[in-house]
Amino acid sequence: MIPEKNNEVYLSHSFNEIISKAKENRRLREEFFKKYSFFKFNKGNIKISSGHQVYIFHPGIWAKIIFLNFFKDFEKIFITNDSDVKEGIFIDIPIFKNKWRKIREYIYFNSEEKPFEEYDFKKFEEGILYFSKNLNEIKEFLRKDIREKIEIFMEKLKEEKNPVLSLTNARKFFEKEKDYEEIKVSDFSREENFLKFFLYFFYEIEKIFEIYNESLREFKILKDIKKEGEPFPFLSKYENFYEIPFWIIKDGRKRIFRENKNLYIEKEKVLKLDFDFEKDIEMIKNLNIRPKAFTLSIYQRVFLSDFFIHGYGGKKYDELTEIIFEKIFNLKMPECSLLTGTFYIFDGNPSNASKKILELKEKEKNLLNNPEKFLNDKIVKEKMKLVEEMKNKENKKEFYEKLKEINKKIREKVEEILKSIRKEIEILKEKEEEEKIKYFREYPYFYFDYERIKNAIKEKI
Repeated sequence: MIPEKNNEVYLSHSFNEIISKAKENRRLREEFFKKYSFFKFNKGNIKISSGHQVYIFHPGIWAKIIFLNFFKDFEKIFITNDSDVKEGIFIDIPIFKNKWRKIREYIYFNSEEKPFEEYDFKKFEEGILYFSKNLNEIKEFLRKDIREKIEIFMEKLKEEKNPVLSLTNARKFFEKEKDYEEIKVSDFSREENFLKFFLYFFYEIEKIFEIYNESLREFKILKDIKKEGEPFPFLSKYENFYEIPFWIIKDGRKRIFRENKNLYIEKEKVLKLDFDFEKDIEMIKNLNIRPKAFTLSIYQRVFLSDFFIHGYGGKKYDELTEIIFEKIFNLKMPECSLLTGTFYIFDGNPSNASKKILELKEKEKNLLNNPEKFLNDKIVKEKMKLVEEMKNKENKKEFYEKLKEINKKIREKVEEILKSIRKEIEILKEKEEEEKIKYFREYPYFYFDYERIKNAIKEKI
């Protein structure tokens, strides 16, 4: 699914299919809101959406935003997930100092493991200054175009007084078209529909808990997934406490539990709910409730838009989301699509040096284990002839001496070839390391021209 070639875009549905499925999805959404009529259905025009975390992502992710602008006759939404947690805000930088190297410079190191929306602005400002100082020390080793783009990006970060808005504002500066609405997870999480969505899960958690964990268990077996937490972590239960698949943002992300009618943040009892939407919304509206990946995907695809465009990472877990959704709500979940792309900062494509290295290592192994079989040389033929002659001779001493001399020549020949192979492997390993830097697909989006990404999408559709 991830394209390997430069300027290559992968799109799981054609442009016209997306338009057709968006209309089909509208009918599925209408069916959902008719059945669950306590939610409000904001009809309006057909909406196409995508989303991602707010960090500095690569151009294959940026392509999702650029793609939205192609849907001229529809409303477009980009959902910025400012409630996720990452290690921080950083920029990967390729430098040439005798050889190519990639360094990672941080603007904000998230040692406290807080979500983006809780990032400290003073620390963010200090990070900008620290980054700029480090950039100044290495700028002579940077390509001029990359250095200039980093400098512009850093200046744009200074224009807002909030880290999330700074990152969003800087990204939009590099976009030629902005024909979409951008909404943050932290914003829609305060809306009545979202709070009812949370309460529905809270009220029905006993049923949802069994469906969720059993579906996850079956999915992991079916897909042979051994890694813990993939594609989602299991929901926890102890005694009569059920984990709800949402977060509370309170100096980091905290888990939410229900015990009878009581709402707990981790082990702290916070509220006793009435199990009445109107009354309970008033009680929970200031709790900073946010969706986890599973509930975020449902909300994006059912409540906010008619068709959602995932990246590679999100699409991986949405197969399970659909299974669980359909079991919980007894309805089909609206379809989604996948778009991603590969763009390199250098022309061309990597040479696949790793494959050549494996082939040479196999050749090396064969020569060491059975040189005569893989050594196509007249000296091997000479040995074979001599061995045949020896079979019919009584005095083999003279032949043994000759055989000894031939074996010595074969060893010398093998050593000569092995030396050449090992030298070639060494050269290829250096090339492979260089290409890992030059053809790294996750450099920041702003290294790349908007029109280049747009044209690659245009060619695909």
